[in-house]
Amino acid sequence: MVAFKAGPGQRALGQFVMDEGHSMDRTGNMRGTATNALQGASSAGAGPASCPQPIPVSKPMLRLDSHIDLPWPERDSHGLPATTPFETPQPCQFSPALAREGGLGAAVLAAYVPQGPLDTQGHGAAWARLQAQMGAIHALANSTGVNGSRARGAGQATARLCHSTNDVRAAHQVGQVAILPALENGYALGEDMGRIATVKRKWGLTYVTLTHNGHNLLGDSCVSAGLGAPAHGGLSELGREAVRALNQAGVLVDVSHASPQAMMEALRHSTAPVIASHSAMKALHPHPRNLDDKQLLALREQGGVVQVAAVRFFLARGQAGLGHLVAHIRHAVRLMGVGHVGISSDFDGGGGIEGWQGADQTMAVDQALVAAGFDESERTALWGGNFLRALHQAQAIASPLPAAAP
Repeated sequence: MVAFKAGPGQRALGQFVMDEGHSMDRTGNMRGTATNALQGASSAGAGPASCPQPIPVSKPMLRLDSHIDLPWPERDSHGLPATTPFETPQPCQFSPALAREGGLGAAVLAAYVPQGPLDTQGHGAAWARLQAQMGAIHALANSTGVNGSRARGAGQATARLCHSTNDVRAAHQVGQVAILPALENGYALGEDMGRIATVKRKWGLTYVTLTHNGHNLLGDSCVSAGLGAPAHGGLSELGREAVRALNQAGVLVDVSHASPQAMMEALRHSTAPVIASHSAMKALHPHPRNLDDKQLLALREQGGVVQVAAVRFFLARGQAGLGHLVAHIRHAVRLMGVGHVGISSDFDGGGGIEGWQGADQTMAVDQALVAAGFDESERTALWGGNFLRALHQAQAIASPLPAAAP
């Protein structure tokens, strides 16, 4: 397992740094004023690059949602849309306007690619879908007035496409909604790991979820979905190559949806922090998509972050609300420390619980965290500070991207 060690006079990467005299209470929460989480682990990490400076205190807290699906109405076998995203017949849970209304300052929009046949045609269709979705994310982020699915959100928000933590900070300082693109399901890469650099260079890429509901050529999923794909016992050799390519490109490895064996292999092989972009705690609810305590501790030791997902199926049997979400967050914090935990919604991809059904209700989550005893520094860490620390570290140790083919 790759561990991130601090050099002389440095603090360990992945720990939320406290000033002298601060302590943990019996719940595992930190008390006292802590270093701004957007700054990350101050002076820490592999490589000489410094961590981003904290957002000025005069600005409101940055709240980042690490996993929102791009609304994508299906049309044909290539997965291309029948209508423009965010103008679908069904109300969307996210738009920049709704985000601004609810105090959500940054969102990772995932280009979701469903698992399909492991053949040339299937991989070709998935690659075409990914490119179309990345184009849509760019169009959304570059627009100045985005028509949300609800009239009250129309034309009010501005957004900015962000490739780095510095970009996120700059967007937040001027009141723009920061948009970061991601890929959910490495299936879209086919057998060509050079596509990672292509997507990163052309569209920007924050993370790649190695698998989805079904095994692919990279590795095994925690949910086979009855597709009959051969199991690898974890990651395949191609999957290990994908981890190396993601590290080289400065793209986070995402192990949500991966089997426990594939997750542990990713932790061992990655030279940058690994994330679980939208998962919950198996100790509280035994859903196959959730992570057990052994996985959480391994993620902590590697310097990674788990983003607790507001998906009712992951949080509880039957209906789930803010209390269930906070309980899962609290469990992760007690076990891992507040420097390794974050928040995600999985909006427009199955997410949404009582009290947080759309981006416009984000402040209700913050209020629930306050009621549970999390102070401002802890909430800053949970609301994206830890995620951005991991992203910054991944980008700091990346290699220069190869030039585009003529």
